[in-house]
Amino acid sequence: MLTNPRFSFEFFPPKTEKMHRNLWLTLNKLKIFYPQFVSITYGAGGTTRKRTHETIKKLTYRPAIKPIPHLTCIGDKRSSIRKLAIKYWELGIKSIVVIRGDLENIDLTKERKFIPFPSGYKYASELITDLKKIKEIVSTETLIEVEVDLGW
Repeated sequence: MLTNPRFSFEFFPPKTEKMHRNLWLTLNKLKIFYPQFVSITYGAGGTTRKRTHETIKKLTYRPAIKPIPHLTCIGDKRSSIRKLAIKYWELGIKSIVVIRGDLENIDLTKERKFIPFPSGYKYASELITDLKKIKEIVSTETLIEVEVDLGW
């Protein structure tokens, strides 16, 4: 029997001001479970990317809740996804849910071939490889900044 259960919660980014208020009210109610993290999804086709980022950014101001964004390979170039990953790193986000993602309005009754966005990722594994490189670059730059600030 599990004596110390761990929880996490996943939300879609809110679309309206009322949905924002409901999200914060819900998070306040759920914090009694001490969630390990809260993930914020993308819509199909990456349609909620901007709202996901805005919600994650707001969650970084609530230290009791660890926010984890989703990043997908859908609907954007590699360079844009890399820039977003760097923004997350700069916000202190060190964990990301990486998935290939689903096409917008996909018809599940038909077999569909995945076609990557021009200059985009085809597989989540490609995005993960790039995220590891970004971590190394950003970590090195951060270390250099700290060394300069300390006069080393």
